[in-house]
Amino acid sequence: MNIGHEGGRFTKDGALGRRITVWQAVKGYRYSIDSILLAWFCRPMRQARAVDLGAGCGVIGLVLLARNVVDFVVSIELQWELAFLAARNARENPGLGRMDVVQADARGGCNALAAGRFDLVVCNPPYFSRCSGKASPNSSREIARNESYMPLDQLLIASKRLLCNGGRLCLVHRPEKLGRILGGASDMGLEPKRIRFVHPGKSEPANLFLLEATAGAKKGGLEIEPPLIIYGGRKNNYTKEVKDMLMGAGIFS
Repeated sequence: MNIGHEGGRFTKDGALGRRITVWQAVKGYRYSIDSILLAWFCRPMRQARAVDLGAGCGVIGLVLLARNVVDFVVSIELQWELAFLAARNARENPGLGRMDVVQADARGGCNALAAGRFDLVVCNPPYFSRCSGKASPNSSREIARNESYMPLDQLLIASKRLLCNGGRLCLVHRPEKLGRILGGASDMGLEPKRIRFVHPGKSEPANLFLLEATAGAKKGGLEIEPPLIIYGGRKNNYTKEVKDMLMGAGIFS
């Protein structure tokens, strides 16, 4: 929900029922519901430290802090303007907790941080390969959607390096990449343990999945959670579960 603007370049938006301030670019990448769903998929961890790879404007880290999933977040973002906005959003939401921002790609940001010191890596990565679909004329959106700017193998390597033994990688992606991600994560020593498929409607096929993989865990034991349905009945009529996520139900009461 837009609650203000600044010179036509940025909008001041609200997340979690307008309880979190999120500055975003008018043109270019803007966060989507995928990021909110991913932040709610992550399970709370005591005194935990997290890294958000490809953080955009930082909304995932803000929701993680609001939910007390972790105590500290490092948000790594390639694009300068998005990193600037993530840092601004961290400053404008000081009551949530500490969020530091590093402007770098996944490899560079990973190398700038201590190995094996993080309990959670979270990522809403680019979904599409360079050859799929029409390229966006907006460079910010194109970088955010194009896998070549954060290849899956680079994401998995960075996650493995950052996570402590027993640490978790949580990500969101499209079903057509499921086999590749499950196999690649397991080969990297990040064993898939939880998965939840996201469906636009009850009778529609999944268009997203949420995955949790654990560093150093034994193979097997993948739990398939009940499906997450976005719309109930008509389009734009969110189910109660999704409404509660978007409004931050239970966080600020």
